[in-house]
Amino acid sequence: MKSTFIQVFQILAIWLACLPAYGQDALSLSECFQLLERQHPLAHQVALQSAISTAHHAKLNRNYWPKLEIQGQATWQNEVTVVDIPLSIPGFEAPSAPQDQYRVVGELTQTLYDGGATRHLKAASRAEQGAVRLQHEAELYGLKFQVHQLYFGILLTQQHRKALELVQSELQRREAQLAELYQGGIVQRKDIDLLAVELIKHRQSLEKNRFQEELLRANLGQLIGREVSMDTALSLPGQADAGDQPRREWALFEAKKSALDAQAKLVQSQQLPKLILFAQGGLGRPGFNLFNPDPSPLFMAGARLRWNLSSFYADGPDRELIRLGQEMVGQQESGFRRALDMQVRQAQTEAATYATYLESDRDILERRTRIKDTAALQLEEGIIPTPDYLREVDAWYQAILQNELHRIQAAQATVQTRLLAGKTQQK
Repeated sequence: MKSTFIQVFQILAIWLACLPAYGQDALSLSECFQLLERQHPLAHQVALQSAISTAHHAKLNRNYWPKLEIQGQATWQNEVTVVDIPLSIPGFEAPSAPQDQYRVVGELTQTLYDGGATRHLKAASRAEQGAVRLQHEAELYGLKFQVHQLYFGILLTQQHRKALELVQSELQRREAQLAELYQGGIVQRKDIDLLAVELIKHRQSLEKNRFQEELLRANLGQLIGREVSMDTALSLPGQADAGDQPRREWALFEAKKSALDAQAKLVQSQQLPKLILFAQGGLGRPGFNLFNPDPSPLFMAGARLRWNLSSFYADGPDRELIRLGQEMVGQQESGFRRALDMQVRQAQTEAATYATYLESDRDILERRTRIKDTAALQLEEGIIPTPDYLREVDAWYQAILQNELHRIQAAQATVQTRLLAGKTQQK
C-alpha cells in the first residue's frame, strides 16, 4: 500500500512539473497564435496588400481628372486646295494653302460619362485586391495548424520524457537493491546486467527525446518569431485557446464571386457610349483659315461622343470566361465544404474517443502499478527472474504513458475541431 502511494505521488509530481512555475518563462497556445499573426511574413503581406489596394483605388480615381496632351506635326502635301475662278481680275490672285504645314496644339479633355467603366473598374479592383488579401489571411490561418501540431508535439514529447524519467528512477532503485542482494548471493550477476542494459536503453530514449523536443521548439519558434527554449513552459490548451476567428476561406469565396460579378459589369459597361469635353489651343501654319499662309493661333472647344459598337458582338469570349470562373469558384467552395465537414467530424470523433479512454486509463494504471510492485517484491525474493520483472515495468511505463498521451490527445483533438470549424461553424 505504501509503495502504491509513493508511485501515485510520483505521477502527481510529474503532472505538476509540467505546469508553468511562478516567474518562469511561459507560453500558451493562444499567445503562439497571436505571435504568428504579428510576426510571420504572411502577416506583413496582408498589411502590404491593404496598402496596395488603397494605392490602386487612388490610381483609378484619377480617371476622372482632366487630361492634358500636346501634339505637334509637320507635313508636306503634293496638292492643296485652290480656288479656281474663271474670271481674270487685274491685281487679284486666288488664295491657296501652303504645301508645307506645321501645327502644335495642346488639348485638354474631361470625361463626363464613361459608361460606368471607372466605377466598375474600382469595384473589380477592390474585390480582386480583397480576394488576394483574404488568400494571404487564409494561408496564415492554415499556419495555425502547424503551430497547433508543434505545440502539442512538444507537450506529448514532454510527457514521454517524464514517463521515461519515472521508469528510470524505478529501475535505479531496483538496481541498487539487486546490488545488495548480489552481495548476499541471492541474485546472479546477469540480473544486475539486465537492469543495467535497460537503464542504458532508457538513457538513450531520453537523449533522443531531448533532441526531438529541441527540434519541435526550434520549429515553433521559427513560425511565431520568438525563441521557445527548453526552459519555456507550455500549458495544456483548452478549446478557448483556439481563438474566435472564422475561417477566412468563406470570405475568400465571396470575394472571388464579387470580383467576377464586377468584371461582368465592366464588360457590360463597354457597350455604353462615352461623352468627353475638350478644348484645344495652339499655333499652326496655316491656322483654321487654310488660305492664310502665315502662322496663326488656334483654339477650339466642344464635346465628343464615342461609342464602340463592336463590343456588342465581340465580348462573347469575355462573358464565357467569367461564367466559367464563377462555376469554378462554386465548385471550389463545394469541395472545400465537403472536405472540411469530413475533417471536423474526424476531429470530433477523436476528441470523444480519447475522452472515453481517460477513466479506463486511470484504472489500468492503478492495476499496473500494483502488478509492478508485486513483481518487484517477487524479484527481491527470487520468485521471478529479472526479465519477468522488466516486462511488468515496461507494461507499467506504457500505462503511465498512455494515460498522459490520451489526456493530451483529447485536448489536441478538441482544439483542432475548433480550428477546423472556425467561429461561424461553432455557433
